[in-house]
Amino acid sequence: MQTVNDGMTTPSSRQLQSPAPAGRGRGLPYGSLLSRIAAAILGGYLLAAASSLLLARLLPLAPAEAVLAATLPSFAIYVGAVLWAFAVTDVGRVWRGLLQPALAMAVVACLLPSVGAP
Repeated sequence: MQTVNDGMTTPSSRQLQSPAPAGRGRGLPYGSLLSRIAAAILGGYLLAAASSLLLARLLPLAPAEAVLAATLPSFAIYVGAVLWAFAVTDVGRVWRGLLQPALAMAVVACLLPSVGAP
């Protein structure tokens, strides 16, 4: 800071310049944010759908009732996945944390016989 004769301080020209953009030289400046948004939307949907599929296969109810009962918690799972996608610091961990459980649940659900009442 430079001082003026009357004792007041004024910012120097270096301090008045705007800072460089955060993403300069590293590709897309908003790549991490766009990846998190995609992970929250797509990964959250896949996780909620796979958990609904698995739960519907495991519930000992009639098929229509099992699907209805399994769909209800999927809304909370989706919201939790979206919140978690923005809480984690590493974008790769977000994708892995959403896709791996979704894939595991989908495989288990496809391998399980339906337990519901006929």
